[in-house]
Amino acid sequence: MKKILRIIVSILLLLSTILLTGCEKKKELIINEDLKNVIDEVRDSFLVPSPCNVDDDILSELLKISPESLVGYYGFISLDDGRIDKLIYIEAQEGYTKKAIKKLEDYISECSIAYKDTPFSELIENSVVLDYNNYVFLIMTARKDNDIKADINNISNTLLNELR
Repeated sequence: MKKILRIIVSILLLLSTILLTGCEKKKELIINEDLKNVIDEVRDSFLVPSPCNVDDDILSELLKISPESLVGYYGFISLDDGRIDKLIYIEAQEGYTKKAIKKLEDYISECSIAYKDTPFSELIENSVVLDYNNYVFLIMTARKDNDIKADINNISNTLLNELR
């Protein structure tokens, strides 16, 4: 009797897990390993505090980009209250690149309004959205107490060189 009860409870737990999490198969994302390595090196060398890898929620809620419209993505954001660092690459599906560029530019504009007259305003002002074929980059990071423009230019050149 106890064995049957355990089996029933196990089946109910399994069914409730399936109902709560869904059975849909997530699309396999393709990550460009060369770009991933560059982004990881920047994150580590810039000593970005409390880095968090970008996921579907960050893409859709923060950047308003649908993960389903992408071939792949990778990047980080800082969760530290004193930093707003973000370095993200996305590879858009055919026909979505211009929309992705617009959404990232809109995000920078929103940040510039939200952080106007704060210590972050210079970083936001110098942030860039780069595109190369179907790749789009959001570069909003720099070393503390360093030349923001120089850091962003160096990151931009390094990322683009990986794609050429």
